[in-house]
Amino acid sequence: MTDEDTHSDAASDVTDCTDCGLSSDTDTNTNDATLFDVTVRDGVCRLSHPNTRWLSTGYDGGISRCDTAYLLSVPNGWTETAVSAYIAERCATAGFEYVSTAIDDRSLTDTQTEPPHNNPHASNTDTTWMSTETKAKAETHTPALLTGVDLQHARRARLDPVEAIVTAGISNPATLPMPEMIDNDRSTEDITAKTDTSTSGGLDDSPNNKAARDNFGTVNIILGTTHSLTPGALSNLVAVVSEAKTATLMTQTGFTGTTSDAVLIASDTTGSVKQFSGSATAVGNAARVCVRDALCAALTSRYGTDSPPKSVETASHGVMTNDRASVSPIQLSDETETTTTESS
Repeated sequence: MTDEDTHSDAASDVTDCTDCGLSSDTDTNTNDATLFDVTVRDGVCRLSHPNTRWLSTGYDGGISRCDTAYLLSVPNGWTETAVSAYIAERCATAGFEYVSTAIDDRSLTDTQTEPPHNNPHASNTDTTWMSTETKAKAETHTPALLTGVDLQHARRARLDPVEAIVTAGISNPATLPMPEMIDNDRSTEDITAKTDTSTSGGLDDSPNNKAARDNFGTVNIILGTTHSLTPGALSNLVAVVSEAKTATLMTQTGFTGTTSDAVLIASDTTGSVKQFSGSATAVGNAARVCVRDALCAALTSRYGTDSPPKSVETASHGVMTNDRASVSPIQLSDETETTTTESS
């Protein structure tokens, strides 16, 4: 990892929207309304809440249902590729238990297969579409996120039915310039795709290279709600959280995110059922506020008196997407064109 964990808490020019921290052992937060029971030991943060359905975009991600999730701070120079075994060892050292369905050279056997967590046809029970063997794994799978930021810089925020816990390191920002910044002489329509091999055209997505590329800072967001979200609402909350993260980072740093950001959503299966989680709903609105406030505070804690990098050039490991795509109208069929003409 980079030196994401080397700075201490101090004031900075980053807006400190809130200041709800995590303890170094058992969380002593006396707010009875907190959603997660948090314990931090040996660089491992365990978040507990009974009867929870999780949706993770991180390592070994997807849908699972269990009482716990983890957030791990990995050391400087971390290059481990057997991630499941690494997480299990770290959790065991801290006195916790981690159960994974992922395959790597030090964990699951060759006869085990990874379940299709992201099957778009998952029902409200999450597992009715799975085989018996796969269902058992999803029911016990423990989600975990990893970060190069020391957990002393994690911050939590709570509003109404939502709580968020955030770590923020941006040594590896990713930026997406608008077309006019790439090529002022060409429109965004009907262009020939251009590939810059220094970006997506030349990226190696092998496990070893991905571990090396993700070996930097990360904005990790764990957000939970006391409501029971339907699969659509659960998935949509990932988008709401990502939008709030992007809006906050653009204001605070000028970046939309980093190359290794991850989101973990938690939903209490015993709570009142909610079919929607958009920005106009109580869950979506609270999620936006919690992400913004916890992220601002996490940036303040992490960077202290040192301002976060303001450009890809000044960051340790910045990535700029300079590719261009081919853009064209959708080809309408004769039947569609006829229908459209008649109705107009």
